[in-house]
Amino acid sequence: MESSILAHMERDLNKPLNILMDKLGLIHEHSIASPILYNGSVIGQIQVEVYHLNIYLYLTILLVAFVVFLAIWFAMLLNKNNIDIAERKLNEMHLKRLTETLQEKVQQEVEKNRKSEEIIHNQKKADRYGEDDKRNLPPVEAASHCTWV
Repeated sequence: MESSILAHMERDLNKPLNILMDKLGLIHEHSIASPILYNGSVIGQIQVEVYHLNIYLYLTILLVAFVVFLAIWFAMLLNKNNIDIAERKLNEMHLKRLTETLQEKVQQEVEKNRKSEEIIHNQKKADRYGEDDKRNLPPVEAASHCTWV
């Protein structure tokens, strides 16, 4: 006489979460069968089916993936900040160079203007001295009594 004993755990796949987990492969069915021996002869068989939820393993993987994502995102954020800082430093250096160049150009223009004003001032001064010298010279008719040697 051979009989089977079936230990069966019911799985409720009617719940939406269980249906989703089954579709994702998170619920695994394990079946174990073993003969029942009595005095050396097989009198039956025992079979056990177990539905195993690997949710903890997948939650751990999900958590690790999330941490990795956050680490990558944070690294990208730091890298962007470093690029912004480097770009800002480059702009500051460029602005400093432009400021120095501008200061040199301003000094050159001020020096040119000073020299031009000095030349104009000296010309005006020379013109005034020339007019003063003409006033002090005797008229041309009065100098006609001079003889040229």
